Amino acid sequence: MLDSGGFGALRLEAIAAQAGEPKGSVAYYFGNKAGLIAALVDYLAHDAVLSVIRATEGLPVGEQRIHALIGPEEHISSDVQGLRAFFEILPHVLRDPNLRARIARLYSGYREASLHSLGADDEETQRRLLPYAMATVALIDGLAIQYALDPEIDISLVARLWEELLKAELRTAKRAPRKTRGST
Repeated sequence: MLDSGGFGALRLEAIAAQAGEPKGSVAYYFGNKAGLIAALVDYLAHDAVLSVIRATEGLPVGEQRIHALIGPEEHISSDVQGLRAFFEILPHVLRDPNLRARIARLYSGYREASLHSLGADDEETQRRLLPYAMATVALIDGLAIQYALDPEIDISLVARLWEELLKAELRTAKRAPRKTRGST
């Protein structure tokens, strides 16, 4: 629906007609257009976070887990249909304080999933790796825009580069002595 008619086509009546449901049922579950948008973004973000968690769970913290993290991230960047929907509604989300707060929480959850995948299991490690988790999310969004504009680009080149940078950070962190309370 967003693909063919843009944001303006996202209406309760249109969703109901496409789903073959009464408008009242759709209104009951979603409330209004903001509810539809929130549900759509929840769905898109939920799938992204779930794919990261599924790919990395059960793997030992380290290079193997980082490699498993990059696959879903690369897939997210190349999901043109899902990303078009997200980028179609993003300007409207930015203007609505309630939706903006909701999406901010979703991004926070996405960063937390990345931190978990990177092995950030304590406060110190979380603090150190948070910029990497933030950069991972930014990288995925940026690659998604580039790929949506030009599907001929090879986003795997950047995915492999980012994977190597994350692995290098992990190796550096393992060599660095941990600070204990009271040490300088």
